[in-house]
Amino acid sequence: MTEETVADEAAKKDDAKEEVTQDEPSGAEYSRLDENVAILASKTMWYLEELDADGRPSEGTYWKDGKISKRVSWAYYEGSERAKVKIETDDASTRETRYDERGNVISVTVMDAEDKILKSENCEYTEDNLVAVSRKEEKGLSTVIEYTYSRGKSVSSTKTSVNGKLVSTCAYANEFNWTETIFNEKGKAILVVDYKEGVRQVRR
Repeated sequence: MTEETVADEAAKKDDAKEEVTQDEPSGAEYSRLDENVAILASKTMWYLEELDADGRPSEGTYWKDGKISKRVSWAYYEGSERAKVKIETDDASTRETRYDERGNVISVTVMDAEDKILKSENCEYTEDNLVAVSRKEEKGLSTVIEYTYSRGKSVSSTKTSVNGKLVSTCAYANEFNWTETIFNEKGKAILVVDYKEGVRQVRR
């Protein structure tokens, strides 16, 4: 994952039912829930969710202004509430998200309407469920970010490479104070920038 998405993805480790509610129409004016189906509706959007025999969301369909706008489906690890894969499809693209058995996002693939891969991202995790390595492929660029952590499980350093070449490293005192080093194509450090309280301070 990118540095910005590490914290975001950490918030997605809830079970599938909790995850689904993030997508449901807000300000619902009508709702219904029984053993096999859930329905939520607002003035402009309807959401129908079908449940499997274990009461887990299996398929979801969104209607907006009377037309289907998105479909969602889930598959699960056997005997678990944890989703193994979630697939979201609209007119323009398909997004496939895969999870490990601990609930970590291990891959995200986005394809266009003709199933051509537009971008993909894969993650490896530490034993503490922290992102160790993320790999992103998009527009011909392969970006790899490696993370290390302090004992308090805060990011202590990152190393970013693009197409196999080191481009930057960051050393963190904490989330608000860090030093970034930029490298040229030959791997030589050409710029060091200090940040204090998130504000760039010094170039040398």
